[in-house]
Amino acid sequence: MAAEIHGAGKKIAIHAGEKDASDVDDALALDPDLLIHCTHATKKQLRICAERQIPIAVCPRSNWMMGVSSSARHPPLQLMKDLGCTVLLGTDNVMFVQPDMFSEMAFSSVVYRMDPDFLFRAAVKGSELTGASFFIQKGERANLFTIDQEKSSLQFSRNPLTSIVKRSSVSHISNNIFNW
Repeated sequence: MAAEIHGAGKKIAIHAGEKDASDVDDALALDPDLLIHCTHATKKQLRICAERQIPIAVCPRSNWMMGVSSSARHPPLQLMKDLGCTVLLGTDNVMFVQPDMFSEMAFSSVVYRMDPDFLFRAAVKGSELTGASFFIQKGERANLFTIDQEKSSLQFSRNPLTSIVKRSSVSHISNNIFNW
């Protein structure tokens, strides 16, 4: 079935490594375009993801809510970064947590103590899976949102990116400009 899907030019995304590492090798054998979770993937499995440039969408809040993670070791964000994995932030689904990337970044910042730039990029980079990057690029249309400084306390920030990652919320957005 995976060969048929690839042959049709479609993408394969597989949830793997959420409870343990036992299903990650089988998922990798299907040559996926995206792995979701890898919460308990081994260093060897993560190295394969890095080498084959398979993005990994981690879902920290959902994993904590479901009890498959209870420490900064799972998912191993720092190891993923060190190995050169493409890490994306996701929310898993709406059954357990709201699909809110601001909350995902803030939670990940506190629990995993990752650099705000890394977390912001991981939150935005998933847009590339749809074929339209939300990063600003020369010669491309930009997708922007503005944040109300008064609501978000950004007006007193010495590092706006850190403040956005750690303290902003969707309620602080004052305008969305999506130019597809």
